[in-house]
Amino acid sequence: QVAEYSCPQFLREVDRRLEDEQVRLARYLDRSSESELRVVCQRELLLNTAKQLVDMDSGCQAMFSLKKYDELTLMYKLFRREPTLLPHMTGLMEPYIEERCTKIVSDQQMIDNPPQYVEQVLELKTELDDMVAQCFENDSSFQKARNKGLEEVLNKDTRCAKYLAVFCDLQLKKGLKGRNEEEMMQLVGLIVSLFAHLKDKDIFLDFYKKALSRRLLNKLSVSNDAEDAFITKLKVECGQQAIQKLASMFTDMTLSDQLQEEYNKKSHGGSPGGVVHEVRILQTNAWPEKADDAYVVPCEEMEVCVEAFENFYHSKHSGRKLKWMYNMGQVELTAHCFSRRHILVVQAHQCLALMLFNRRRELTFGEIMEATKMPREECHRQVLSMTVSKQRLLSYAGEEKKLEDSTKLSVNESFTNDKIKVVVSLIKEKEKAAETAVAEAPLERKHVVDAAIVRIMKSRKKLEHNQLLDEVFRQCTLFKPQPSQIKVQIEHLIDREFLKRDGEKRSVYIYLP
Repeated sequence: QVAEYSCPQFLREVDRRLEDEQVRLARYLDRSSESELRVVCQRELLLNTAKQLVDMDSGCQAMFSLKKYDELTLMYKLFRREPTLLPHMTGLMEPYIEERCTKIVSDQQMIDNPPQYVEQVLELKTELDDMVAQCFENDSSFQKARNKGLEEVLNKDTRCAKYLAVFCDLQLKKGLKGRNEEEMMQLVGLIVSLFAHLKDKDIFLDFYKKALSRRLLNKLSVSNDAEDAFITKLKVECGQQAIQKLASMFTDMTLSDQLQEEYNKKSHGGSPGGVVHEVRILQTNAWPEKADDAYVVPCEEMEVCVEAFENFYHSKHSGRKLKWMYNMGQVELTAHCFSRRHILVVQAHQCLALMLFNRRRELTFGEIMEATKMPREECHRQVLSMTVSKQRLLSYAGEEKKLEDSTKLSVNESFTNDKIKVVVSLIKEKEKAAETAVAEAPLERKHVVDAAIVRIMKSRKKLEHNQLLDEVFRQCTLFKPQPSQIKVQIEHLIDREFLKRDGEKRSVYIYLP
């Protein structure tokens, strides 16, 4: 009787009985009895008891919760004799995974700490992968249950996609430092395996691209091999087209290095007017950064460098136009106006403001704006960053953290710092809330859906509504569009005369060449 045993005890007893029957069969019975004997034994010992076993207090749910892997392995070993029994296990595994995953993603402490959030999800993913491999021999039904349980929770909003990109950035900037190649590849593989579960892949790629841009331009990557490995694995997961812009960014950096080498061989040695500078040429469409429309006035020293590089570049590439992005530049300035010599690492915009003090001891905020032509908000952020306590290069009267046009600023000659090289950090534009907020769906999605619909209809000419939806779902690999969103785009395409409805059956669409 099942009631006399706990679930693990009964399973062990069943296993022993089945082995005994196998021994008896081999010793005394004719082989023709084997299939009939197996059917009877498995019906009595497994088919008639499986549901009761799984639902016991010591049953499948308890095994998952208490991580009784040996017992789960035994249950799987017995239940797979009758494939119809495996859904009893996967049916409980799925909600167990959802519960574990929900505990992480709904914890406010985790939400406020993106790297810890991702670390916990990755740990859970590793644990579940090990469990499926160890207990269930990577059986496809258990893999599906694991995937469904994770995806049901992780794809409720776009937070996981955004946080995973933030986590990647931290790892590629400093987290991989000191790791050997095997450990590095293992982490990259684990991150990409989690990425595969996300339906908002485009949001991950959007944040990843912005972070990659900062790493490349500021030379923050700890390992070029890790960067290459990541791009290669992303390419396998979501296709060449999706990562084309990321690959173009690496190409731009390589070409810029080659160009810089040639430039440094010129008569001025790459430093006209004695100013050493490094230039990066970026393709407009490949990088997330866009040049400011506002024309910023560079200082004389920068102007000499700009003119020298433009002459060199146009001698090699005629017909190309360079647009300088001072908002992305960084400058090292030597300062002799303090009690000791310092090298100040500042933004290019901050440099423009500081250079004005070479001519005058005191300037108003309005005069700085007028001289540099920086937009008010940007100028305010750049200048105010040089007046905060730890990096007070400039001083002004008043305690309020707001600069008026008439606010007078002067060099803070009493500035001191233990280090010769002082990095002046910018006041952050974003609040913490923005960093941990759920990312909004990109506007480009509707264009992707439009392109998919037109591509499908152009090849099929005539298609029923549900068939068209299925085809669009299949082609949109970086996100999963909602049926309502596809319907809206179909209506727009009908209005723009790309498609029309069939005269007899309104649910059928016809492509208009």
